[in-house]
Amino acid sequence: MSVTIKRSVGAFSVMSNISVKMDDVVLEKLAPGESVTFEIPKEQETIKISTALTSKIFTVEDGETFDIVRYNLMWGLRYLICFALMITALIPFFNDFSMTRSTIYMQLFFIIGLTIFDMFVPKYLIKRTSEMSEKEQHWNSY
Repeated sequence: MSVTIKRSVGAFSVMSNISVKMDDVVLEKLAPGESVTFEIPKEQETIKISTALTSKIFTVEDGETFDIVRYNLMWGLRYLICFALMITALIPFFNDFSMTRSTIYMQLFFIIGLTIFDMFVPKYLIKRTSEMSEKEQHWNSY
């Protein structure tokens, strides 16, 4: 049984290592833009695709193709947190260059939130190619 896994190219995927595992043994680590085909024994019907902090287990069928693509909703949320942090950083310029405690607390909240978000929330999706629309396939091809 063969299974193909494609990792799209993009800035989102440069910093994360994505590996394909079977029975907790690493079969391959995927670089951005790389596509790998695996031969899996018939009795083995699951594979695990994981990063450093997250993983997902899939049941596979013969000839199936998976795409690892950017999760736009999570990236939008990340940019929203960054924007809120920038706004709180600009508050002293409109308040006679003085910072209140609430401003400092808000900045700390957004910095800690952004750090936790970047470390623990996966910003990618793993989709079966058969479930993706033509628009999604084109969008994630570069």
